[in-house]
Amino acid sequence: MCQSLAKQFREEILYVVDKLILQPNALCSMLITKCKNLRPDTSSWDIMLPPKRPDQEYPTYPALRQDNLRVLHITDLHLDPEYAPGSEANCSSELCCHRQPELNVQHFKFHFMGRKLNKLLIESFHQYHKIIGNY
Repeated sequence: MCQSLAKQFREEILYVVDKLILQPNALCSMLITKCKNLRPDTSSWDIMLPPKRPDQEYPTYPALRQDNLRVLHITDLHLDPEYAPGSEANCSSELCCHRQPELNVQHFKFHFMGRKLNKLLIESFHQYHKIIGNY
């Protein structure tokens, strides 16, 4: 899977690595747990928040009312710009559901909304935004 992802997102990966301020061993430790120079300080972070100040007035939140603003927080989306509706979903590659003209038999086609590996079509994402906008 890593090899396929590296091929597909080569430019994006190289851009991010180029902009990082980390030393190579720190980057290796973040991505590979069996790294030769494992640095445990890169695998998790604790963020210390300052204590509440006694002289500060903090807001209180009223009970939910009809006119309250509602927020839908969507996180961890997996958008695949190469996803092709109707493409092979059960292929030998780690990254299926892309146009593969060399295949002439399709065993399991994906539909418009996608189903495998928590992928979401960008078109589906935009459609969801339209639907959510009605609420």
